[in-house]
Amino acid sequence: MPPGWDGIETIDSIIQVDRDIQIVICTAYADYVWEDIHEKFGARDNILFMRKPFDSTEVQQLACTLSEKWNLARQARMKVDELEAIADKRTRELQTSNSELQDAMRDLRRTQVQLIQSEKMASLGSMITGVAHEINTPIGAVASMHGTRVLAMDKLRTILEEDCAEDDPRLKKLEKMMKVIGEANRVISSGTERVTTIVKRLDDLLSSDDGRWRIVPIASNSTGTGAKFKFKPDPDGETQIYASSSWWLYGRQNYEMGAKNIKLPNNLIVSAIANYRIMPEERFYGYGMASTERDLLFYKYEYSDFSLAVGEQVDPHFRILGYGSFRVNNIHRTAKAPSVNVWVGDDVLNMVTGGMRVELNTVPNPAKPTGGTVMVWDLARHDDFYVGYGKLGKYWQVYNERVIYCDIEGSYIGANGSRLGLPFYDYPTLGGAENLRGYQRDRYRGDSLVAGTFEYRFPLRDIWGESGLDFHIFTDWGQVFMEDADNLNGNPQIGYGFGFDAWNSNASGIAFDVGFSREGVMVYLSMGL
Repeated sequence: MPPGWDGIETIDSIIQVDRDIQIVICTAYADYVWEDIHEKFGARDNILFMRKPFDSTEVQQLACTLSEKWNLARQARMKVDELEAIADKRTRELQTSNSELQDAMRDLRRTQVQLIQSEKMASLGSMITGVAHEINTPIGAVASMHGTRVLAMDKLRTILEEDCAEDDPRLKKLEKMMKVIGEANRVISSGTERVTTIVKRLDDLLSSDDGRWRIVPIASNSTGTGAKFKFKPDPDGETQIYASSSWWLYGRQNYEMGAKNIKLPNNLIVSAIANYRIMPEERFYGYGMASTERDLLFYKYEYSDFSLAVGEQVDPHFRILGYGSFRVNNIHRTAKAPSVNVWVGDDVLNMVTGGMRVELNTVPNPAKPTGGTVMVWDLARHDDFYVGYGKLGKYWQVYNERVIYCDIEGSYIGANGSRLGLPFYDYPTLGGAENLRGYQRDRYRGDSLVAGTFEYRFPLRDIWGESGLDFHIFTDWGQVFMEDADNLNGNPQIGYGFGFDAWNSNASGIAFDVGFSREGVMVYLSMGL
């Protein structure tokens, strides 16, 4: 061969690129003997060796055979890969089935434990009912005979005093004996009343309205109003809990405070279980309605994983199973003339024991703002905690109905001597259409919050009458602060995007926003401006 790579080195380089290529060595020289080639490449099925002279027909047949061999090898590899993929899929399906089977076994064991517990409680209830009945019978007889005995002793005392002279020494002994008997009667009467009260409480605990409900009183709230819980098993074996007081059903919701999250009656649940040692099933569900500054929310929630023993603190876990919301006009920003609203005092429905709200609104028409200021300062105090909220927003008309809007807001929650700690769902939240577009609703949570908005808005066209369609671009930023909050790396979160506002002169409309952030794209559809 010419200077440079020889045939063996060329073949070696080709094999490094494609190890499945079929090679035929054709040579008339004896530069390499077969032993050298075998030592170089080893025993391979894709290298053949031919010496000149050779027949062209033989070469053609050899080429066809090797090509077909290459095709068959390629098909075999594809089949092997396909079988491996099928095996991997079957393995994953088996793993999933195994996981589902394990979950089913855990549910079965849990159901078995619940069934055993229910049977034990039913047996205990039957036993307590029988014991209460057996106690009631002799206690009733004792109480009845006690009154008869008191009357008989009074008559006996009168008769003996009439038969004895005033200086009779036996009269003093009689007086002492009557005092002892009277004290014994009082002790018997007190004990009988106490046993009767205990039996009545047991009967109240085991009695029900329809044969399935159990009604248990809980501690009074801050306003002195009592409430009751009703426990009822549903067809799926879960335990639902309802409240007979309307303010509990609505929960701790307060749009006056300006907080953007759902308020929940966590402290009432903890109080009921801690004070009365009520141990429900592993979870129970409830339904509620709450309002924020601009939304009405209807939600279903779940409490689970209760743990309570002597000296332990109740630690229930709360989870929102699903909710729907409906946005309404902001009641604090619909005035068509400058206004100042002040709210001071108690709010029984929301369990606020004191607070103050001051609002300044100089926006002539919130549906089509061309200038003005919105300022809100809010402070509310509960028995267990307090919440502060502030917001300052400003509109500037720059040119031909083009408007720039900026605002900054902050919120803080602190303990008010509560031994149970701050309720988790009363913490300020960041994320969503309210204060940080581009992120999920309530994405971040902390005990304090600061957020701001910059928005540029300009009209697109008038639709009909005093209605129109506007376009806006925005940038939102915010930060929550808390030692155990989500890891924000010390930097504020930023979202940006664009949107459309369809409005009318009645200060109502629809807002459509598209927000972008480092977590992706979020779309928001809101009613009200």
